[in-house]
Amino acid sequence: MSEHKKGTIYFVDAGPGDPGLITVKGRDYLQICDCIVYDHFAPAEVMAMIPVGTILHYVGERPNRLPLTHDEIVQMLVELAESGQTVVRLKGHDHPELDCQEVRLLKERGVPVEIICCMGGNASRIERPLSCLRVMVTLPPTQAGDVGEKLRELGADPIFYSTTMVEATDDPAGWEKLVTLPPDNLWLIFTGENGVRYFLEKFGKQVGDLRQLAPFKIAAVGHETLFALEQFHLVPDFVPSGLTVDELIHEILRDLNLRGASVVRVRGSMTDDLVEKNLNLAGADVLSLTVFRTYFPDWAPQSKIALLCKPPEAVLFASEPAVEGLYHNLTEDESNQLLSRLKIFSLGPQVSRALRAHGIISFHQAELHTTAGLLAALLDHAGKA
Repeated sequence: MSEHKKGTIYFVDAGPGDPGLITVKGRDYLQICDCIVYDHFAPAEVMAMIPVGTILHYVGERPNRLPLTHDEIVQMLVELAESGQTVVRLKGHDHPELDCQEVRLLKERGVPVEIICCMGGNASRIERPLSCLRVMVTLPPTQAGDVGEKLRELGADPIFYSTTMVEATDDPAGWEKLVTLPPDNLWLIFTGENGVRYFLEKFGKQVGDLRQLAPFKIAAVGHETLFALEQFHLVPDFVPSGLTVDELIHEILRDLNLRGASVVRVRGSMTDDLVEKNLNLAGADVLSLTVFRTYFPDWAPQSKIALLCKPPEAVLFASEPAVEGLYHNLTEDESNQLLSRLKIFSLGPQVSRALRAHGIISFHQAELHTTAGLLAALLDHAGKA
């Protein structure tokens, strides 16, 4: 990158939200500039590239406040440039005409301007099923990338607002007890994809040989859970006819005699203890083994403002905590107001229950309760719209 010039205003085109379309030069200026002037058109994915400590000046819409006028923005840019700072004016693809009024006014005042366009953009897109649909993806970063890639292939603009984070956690006492369980009448219970993945990863490190799972029978509920087990070539011994944890509990108590059985309930940190309570009452010895931690990230203030002022058109929720994570970052009123403006897609019954608990009754529930099913529900709705 050529040496940047103090006092120059760099207009950086952020593109349509795909981080792959912003140029290397544009990304470099986001990294080295002293301050950035941006508005509600700036994609959240591009805002996430900005280093902590960069001074941000928001000039877009806020609740109950109009955005700054072109003249006011230009005056701010001039004052920042005259103070000797390297200034980036970040422009979103919803306002792609970089040779715009702000540029003209700056040139009229003799302020040096450099324009850095993005690669491609909406003009280069072919028509696809979800063309230009702005979709909010709430999955953790470890899962959001694949979903975002599929959305882009379908023509959508994914907007990443992770409402939960998931990471492996240690439960030394639980693992110590697991390897000393008596070899007869052993059960593993899985109620989610993360439980399967983190348990088997940890089992490989803690115990070693996956063949030592042979004495265990497996009970599992939910399409995502079954799909995750399939990836490890594991076939469950018990699958309820329903798709919720409540139905799993009901059918286990109805169809299985677990008195005296050793049951390992694989779970996350936010999972409730209904399985443990009910199976203990049925006479089982239940070991609660926590293999992952779920927590709510705290969004940056500018990210919240951008979301509320320029909301997407649809949102995907893949878990109950994902719903709660939205309400963690926004107030109840803000969350409900936002969701009232969007098409909401729920992965399954437990997610739908969490939405209803907040008074949200208008949403689309996927028939297949996997992320692929979630995308299929979105495609189905787009085809009928």
